[in-house]
Amino acid sequence: MPTSHPRHLVTPAASFSRRVAIAACILTSGLTLAHGSRASAAFVTWSGATSSAWSVGSNWVGGNVPTSADTLFFNATASSFTPFNDSGAARTVASMNVSGTVPYDIDANGATITNGFINSNSGAATPNTVRNLVISATSGQATNSAGYQVVFRGVSGTSSTFKAGNGTLIWAGSNTYSGSVSLNVGTYINNSSIGSTITQASAVTTLGGSGTFGSIISTSGTVQPGSSVTSVGVLSTSGAITLGGTTSVVLQVSGTGQGIGYDALIAGGALDYGNAIVKLDSLPGTAFANGSTFQLFGAGSFQNGISSLVALTQYAGQSLTFSGPGGGGEWSTGVLGNGQTLTFTPSSGQLVVVPEPAACVAALAGLAVGALGMVRRRRS
Repeated sequence: MPTSHPRHLVTPAASFSRRVAIAACILTSGLTLAHGSRASAAFVTWSGATSSAWSVGSNWVGGNVPTSADTLFFNATASSFTPFNDSGAARTVASMNVSGTVPYDIDANGATITNGFINSNSGAATPNTVRNLVISATSGQATNSAGYQVVFRGVSGTSSTFKAGNGTLIWAGSNTYSGSVSLNVGTYINNSSIGSTITQASAVTTLGGSGTFGSIISTSGTVQPGSSVTSVGVLSTSGAITLGGTTSVVLQVSGTGQGIGYDALIAGGALDYGNAIVKLDSLPGTAFANGSTFQLFGAGSFQNGISSLVALTQYAGQSLTFSGPGGGGEWSTGVLGNGQTLTFTPSSGQLVVVPEPAACVAALAGLAVGALGMVRRRRS
């Protein structure tokens, strides 16, 4: 008969301990292979001591090239302020933080950020620029301190983001980003074309730009077209614009020509005023010509009306008080001291400078006299 070899008896506790030890060994080995000497996420600080290349260890404090789980810090103590991801789209980082008094121009070169973009700039005289970044995961964000700016160029992705921090985020150049955006705090300027739906629901926010969104939903805060809060421009959407009762739309009307002399808000679809407040700013000291028309709002269709129309500055030396809505929904100043009336009609989106009726009669009479004179001369 074959000889039976006795089996080693292993207690359940010993068996469990052995499995844990083996698993820990495998996990440790895997982390070591993946991250070198570091086995967990880290905060990695850029030094730029050797060059601008991300893949060079000596360009990072401690000599550690960042891994996919790391947060990257870029501060004013670096030697190079133009970091370049020379690994291309293969590179993934958790988040980024830019601070200090020197502006950075960071080229992510297709790198994916998986847990947000964070900026806490504390004093750069010009904006920080982030290029060619792919935003992934719903926690993607843009955060910066009051008074300072970050510019996005060549940014893509479909994940949602939110704007936090009192500073300004500016989209410029060509971008393909289309994720939904929540504007929670600060200023958001779109001078590009992005497919996003942006939702603005905070009184401490400003939405502007001379670019195009997919759609705008603003129930609170300030909407102020223009490539900056002090410049004139046209902010538009390919889809709808929905405004709310505590939204203020501030439009500069300093000259003629849409986007040149005055601001405009244009929807590719429907525009719902939602009883928003419209404010006219930067009105000129010299009167517009009679009959001047300003297309302040444009849309495929207009819905509802506005709650008030306010002039923030004087026009031709006169303070303007608009009353309305009239029978046609219009808001009017009545006859001003110079004989003009300014009328805004929400259903057309137009502000029109109308001459005094007596002036119209006088003008018609003058035309009639001139025509009669011509007839007499021809008969002669």
